[in-house]
Amino acid sequence: MKQSVEFGYPETLLIASTFLMLGDQFTVGLVLCILSVLSAIVRSAIRIQAQQQESDDKNSFYQQLNSLGTELANALGGKETRAETEKFYH
Repeated sequence: MKQSVEFGYPETLLIASTFLMLGDQFTVGLVLCILSVLSAIVRSAIRIQAQQQESDDKNSFYQQLNSLGTELANALGGKETRAETEKFYH
């Protein structure tokens, strides 16, 4: 899995909140800091969901491909099952 550093909205918000907290605007800085952490969590959750969906799609595709291959083998080569074919070749 490729890991990369991303500088986006949550990181920018965190930097701004840090400067505000160091200055005279502690409350506003704290609110922005909390918002930046929440937005980073949401971004991570969305990425995890997208990766899970992609994995599920791949698994579904391979299952369909396997069943179609089995049907094609049965249509072309008779009614052999996969177990019988594996016994013959192994």
